[in-house]
Amino acid sequence: MEIHDFYIPQYPLGEQEQAVKLMMRRWCSETIAPRYILGIVHGLGEHGQRYAHVADYFVADGATVLAIDQRGHGRTGGGLPHFDAYLDDIGTLESYLHRVYPGIPVLLYGQSLGGSIVINYAMRKKHKLAGIIACSPLLRTTFPPPAWKLSVARLLGRWWPGLTLSTAIVPKELSRDPRSVAAYVEDSMVHQRVSAALGLSMLEAGQWAIDHASELETPLLLMHGTDDRITSCQASGEFAEQAKEHCTWIEWQGLFHDMHWEPERQELFEAMRRFIESRIVSEANRAARTE
Repeated sequence: MEIHDFYIPQYPLGEQEQAVKLMMRRWCSETIAPRYILGIVHGLGEHGQRYAHVADYFVADGATVLAIDQRGHGRTGGGLPHFDAYLDDIGTLESYLHRVYPGIPVLLYGQSLGGSIVINYAMRKKHKLAGIIACSPLLRTTFPPPAWKLSVARLLGRWWPGLTLSTAIVPKELSRDPRSVAAYVEDSMVHQRVSAALGLSMLEAGQWAIDHASELETPLLLMHGTDDRITSCQASGEFAEQAKEHCTWIEWQGLFHDMHWEPERQELFEAMRRFIESRIVSEANRAARTE
């Protein structure tokens, strides 16, 4: 398997945003052309290299896998801007994937904040995605903040949008696998910060997605662990109920937040593989009908 690190440019999104270079890592076969492309969108405070074991599984299935380091994460510079800036960055990622891999199905897989990003992206932006996968998406926190904290967040977001606060994530609540928890704690590129601008806007984006779930048109595999103490499994269930036939909903009993690190991760990957295979077949059939 070949592994390549490189940057793709992203440009200013407005007067308050700066141009950045988005770090990408690509995993691919050395000899076989990909059957599909899987773009990975990580969660808050982490980075794309934490998904190397996910990439290993899907490269073996015939994929080329690319993971982005989002703004303010990993080896991508910049602060932690408004949620909408991340949607534009995913647009840059998708455009790159279609340009480099023309005619090959492209899917996005997002975890936690990344899950909310791929859902919102699919619902708000024009795209050519074959499907999306969202695991433990941040549609709502498991323990919603009190109203007074939201009021303070709105004030900070207006006057000090770049101010960062602790996310107060408890590492042992991420996974039941002690080795994965240790890897998280020891990773120097992981942080536990969120800006005032991002903190409020990501909660608002999650609620927007729930409120507009019936408008989803992109095939979605939505998965959540019932023992997630960070993002709400119930909120994902509410979304799935409204999204109906466009959403394949799997509730994983007893799993924590980082399901891709849980002891049952191979079962999770297999569920993802089955969904991806169904989307590849669907895209092939659609292409055949248009020829």
